[in-house]
Amino acid sequence: MNFLPCFPHGFGKVEVLEAFKDVSEPMWLSMGRFGLEGTLNAKIKLQNFGDLRSYVKLKLVPKAVYPGTVSSWQVNQTEFLLHPGETQWVSLQFHPKKEDFLQLHRAAVSHVGTLILTHGDEPTRWRIRR
Repeated sequence: MNFLPCFPHGFGKVEVLEAFKDVSEPMWLSMGRFGLEGTLNAKIKLQNFGDLRSYVKLKLVPKAVYPGTVSSWQVNQTEFLLHPGETQWVSLQFHPKKEDFLQLHRAAVSHVGTLILTHGDEPTRWRIRR
């Protein structure tokens, strides 16, 4: 009996660094406190610990306090490739509208969005695209 390997030799393993990991698997990223300009900034560090090139796709799902919250976000890179051992920083910026700012400023902690990270090795991505 012959077997056809479905996976390439090697692997891509992207890990998120600089974020707090909960026991139940989600990660929490503190964006800090509002500054004078009313903006929250954060950075996450992504590193490929595998031996194959890996793709990374980021999608931000804002939690709408008001409908205008969607346009309040900026993510500096949403798609990129990481070579083995390579590290990439991704910056997030949240600049809420005035109505949102007043409501968020009153709360001690607020959930303002979810960042969905999709990643895998590059050969698998090419197979999925076909």
